[in-house]
Amino acid sequence: MCPISPLDDRYREDIREIENIFSEFSLVKYRLLVEIEYVILLSKFLSDKDIDLAKEKIRKIYQKFSLEDFRKIKSIEKRTKHDVKAIEYFLREEFHKNKLDTYAKYIHLGLTSEDVNNIAYSIILRTFLQKYLFLLNQVIKKIINLGVRWRDVVILSRTHGQPAVPTTIGKEFMIFAYRLCKVYSDLINYRFPGKLNGAVGNYNALSFIFPQIDWIEFSKKFIKNFDLEPILITTQRNIHDTISDFLRKIVSVNYILLNFVTDVWLYIMLGYFKLKFKDGQVGSSTMPHKVNPIYFENAEGNLTISNALLESIAGKLQVSRLQRDLSDSTIKRNYGLAIGHSFLALKNIFKGLEMIDIDYENIEEDLSKHWEVLAEAIQVFLRVHGYEDAYEKIKPYFQGKTINKEKFVEIIKNLRIPDNLKKELLKLDVHNYIGLALSIVNIAKKYCFEKI
Repeated sequence: MCPISPLDDRYREDIREIENIFSEFSLVKYRLLVEIEYVILLSKFLSDKDIDLAKEKIRKIYQKFSLEDFRKIKSIEKRTKHDVKAIEYFLREEFHKNKLDTYAKYIHLGLTSEDVNNIAYSIILRTFLQKYLFLLNQVIKKIINLGVRWRDVVILSRTHGQPAVPTTIGKEFMIFAYRLCKVYSDLINYRFPGKLNGAVGNYNALSFIFPQIDWIEFSKKFIKNFDLEPILITTQRNIHDTISDFLRKIVSVNYILLNFVTDVWLYIMLGYFKLKFKDGQVGSSTMPHKVNPIYFENAEGNLTISNALLESIAGKLQVSRLQRDLSDSTIKRNYGLAIGHSFLALKNIFKGLEMIDIDYENIEEDLSKHWEVLAEAIQVFLRVHGYEDAYEKIKPYFQGKTINKEKFVEIIKNLRIPDNLKKELLKLDVHNYIGLALSIVNIAKKYCFEKI
C-alpha cells in the first residue's frame, strides 16, 4: 500500500515514537480494554464473587491482543459495517472460547459506542502527550541552554524591521523559553475526560436493567480507573470542550514555535547566526555555495499544517446536532495527523538548534554601523535634565540616518548643552546599552526551571 501522508512515508523515521499511538490497531486495542474493564467492574457492582477469579483470564484477552486478532475484528466489521459492534462480537467469541460465558452477557451491555470511543481516544491522547511533553521539554531546555550561553551576545534589535536599541540573543531566546514554559506547565497537569452514561447521556437502559446500581457512582469509578476526569452531563457523545482546549494548547505551542523559527530564520538572514553543515550536504541544486536553514523551514511548514488541522478539529468537536451526529468520528481519526506534524516540527527545531552558531564578525559589523539607535538614550537623558523638547531637537540629527561611532561623537560634541552632560552622553556605547537584559535572562531561567 502506498502512503498518502508524508508522515507515513518521507518523515516516518522522525515520528517513530508515536506512529503506533494513533494507529487503527491502537484504537481497537483501547476499545477492547474499555469493554473488558466494563465487564469486570459491572460484575463487581452486581456482587459476583467469582469475578476476582475470572478477571485475570478476561484481561488476558486484551493483554495478548495480536495482529491476527485485529484482522479478525476488521473482518467482522466488514460484515457489521460498525467498528464497535465488531469488537463486541469478537469478545463474545473469545469469552466463549475461554469458558467465560457467564460474563459474555455483560459485554457492551447498555452502552453506546461513544461510551467506549471517548475513553479510548482520551487514553490515546494521554499516551501521546507523554511523548510530546518529553520532546517539548528537550526543545525548551535547548533554547534555555543557548539563551544562557548567549546571554551577553549583544545584537541590534529590529522593530518594524528597522534598527532599534540593542538587546542580546540570550534575552530574545529566553522570551520564547518563558512562553513555552507557561503552556508546558498547563499541559503537564492536563487531565483528559471520560464519560459512560448510555445512548443520550441519561443512563436509560442501564438504570432500567439494574436499578440497584448507583450509575453515577459507577461511571465516576469506572472513568477514574483510567485516570481520566469523569464527565457526568453529556448527550450521547462526550462534551469535547476539554479535548478542544487541549488541542488549542498544542496550537498555542505551535504558534510560539512558529514565531521562534521565523525569528531564528531572520537572524540567520541578518548574519547573526552561521549554519554548520556536514560533508556532502547540498544546499542548492544549482548554487554550490549555499547552506540553507532547512530544519527551521521544515518546522515552519509542519507547524502551519498542524495548526490548520488542529484549529478546525478543535472547533468542530465543540459542535454536534441535537443528541448525536457522526461528523466528529472521522475528525477524531485525524488526531494523529494533526498533532504528528507538530511532533515532527519539534524534532526539526531541535536539529536546527544544533546547527547554528554565533557569527560575531557580522554582529559587530551591524552594531558598528548603527549608533543612531542611541538617540533614545540621548533624548530621555536630556529630558530628565530639563530639556523638554529634547526629542524634537535631536530628531533631525538621527531620523532616517545611518550613523557610525565617529559621527555619533561628532553630533554629541556639537549639541548645545553643558560639557558635563556631553561627557555623560559620550559614555554611551551600542555594545553595552542593553538595559536589564542579563537580569531578564535570569528571571526567565528561574521561572522555567520551576515549571519544567
